[in-house]
Amino acid sequence: MPSLAIIGNGYSAAVCVYHLIKSGFPSQEITVFGKGAFGHGQAYGTLNPDFRLNVRAEIMRIDPDHPDDFPEWAKANLDDPDAHNDAGSFYRRSDFARYMTAKMTALAETHPIHHRDETVSSIAFDGQWMVTSDDGEARFDLLILATGNPPPALRFELDPHLSPFLTTNPWQGDWTGKLDPAADIAIIGGGLTAMDAIASLEAMKHQGSVTIISPKGLLPPPQLDWVETPDLDWPEPQSALALYRFMANAMAKGDWLDRPTQDCFENLRKGVSPAWRGLPKDEKLKLLRHFGWLWQLLRYRASPQTVMSQKRLSTADQLTLIKGRVVSITPSSSDRGTAKPLHLTLSSGDTLAADHAIIATGAGQDPLIKAMGDNKTLRLEAQQLMVDESLRMIDNNGQAYATGFALGPPTVFSRGDVVGATTIAGEAKLIAETITHQIGVR
Repeated sequence: MPSLAIIGNGYSAAVCVYHLIKSGFPSQEITVFGKGAFGHGQAYGTLNPDFRLNVRAEIMRIDPDHPDDFPEWAKANLDDPDAHNDAGSFYRRSDFARYMTAKMTALAETHPIHHRDETVSSIAFDGQWMVTSDDGEARFDLLILATGNPPPALRFELDPHLSPFLTTNPWQGDWTGKLDPAADIAIIGGGLTAMDAIASLEAMKHQGSVTIISPKGLLPPPQLDWVETPDLDWPEPQSALALYRFMANAMAKGDWLDRPTQDCFENLRKGVSPAWRGLPKDEKLKLLRHFGWLWQLLRYRASPQTVMSQKRLSTADQLTLIKGRVVSITPSSSDRGTAKPLHLTLSSGDTLAADHAIIATGAGQDPLIKAMGDNKTLRLEAQQLMVDESLRMIDNNGQAYATGFALGPPTVFSRGDVVGATTIAGEAKLIAETITHQIGVR
């Protein structure tokens, strides 16, 4: 029986293990590489009680055959009255991590899983997959890259002396206790990570000012109780403009705070990935350049609880939203007339002084995938690996590996909108079925 390595130990890796075992692959041949608790990852590996899922519970599915598993588990195991509102139940991210632990622990009782609490620094292929981790090298017949999202990254270097005044990885949520309650905070970025930071600051009754610097000067709208509608009859667009026009025409002409608008958008999401995959590379890049920001804003809507925190801080005149990009963060000097340690410069030339800055710019580039591109193991486009329709990774010559797969955030340029929990679970199921069919498991 072939050996299999899964690189990553967050949600993507956990659902890979789940579906591999369900498909009949022997667990004793699986080795999972990754630091921290299995199944948590960046998305859910936080203890901060103010970080909530941005989608309602019934959308968090690890198995299409059991769509109500998490809501039923939550009902039996969680006491969280604040989770519930008219739009649905939005539980804590840390509680979803508890659910994943319960699922993986139950699975391991009958199918022991070998988890190496190590970071993988490089991967090469010479007929087998050679994985280099903290404890040395190991070879495997099969490999699945399930690394999830790397931490946020800026486009400029940071002075290491500023570290005490910076939160560079806010996803962990452990930074709130280190802040002076009166500190003036700058949040760089305006997506879900920024909204999590807002919710946490509001919950701890932060007294200082909070300034958000967002490229478009916008924050995510709240999730509503949208419902699924009949599938659209999608064309096969060959250009970014044709795809955009179809989607724009399909959208309801309403406000994002009206449910029919979100109904239409979620309906578009069901078919957008196949349409995206049909576009030439240059047209994909054109679509990202002109409309990628809008898709991100509307795709990653915030939990109603988080939006209420934002509104309360705004009502208290503590929250300011600035349209712009931060191009440097430097130490403040006495000639600037401020005692605040940070001096932020925007692309417009405007400046801002702050006591602390939270980097909430979204995921950076995965260093492992970059290394695999640099050593010619993978073909990268838009800094992401490429996969075929079976989720097999593409080598530097444009050929699909028979034994190497990937799923989740690293495959977005190839696959489209594939980062939701339910979608990742479906991709994991596809990989599991492909592998077990390939090796003849019944």
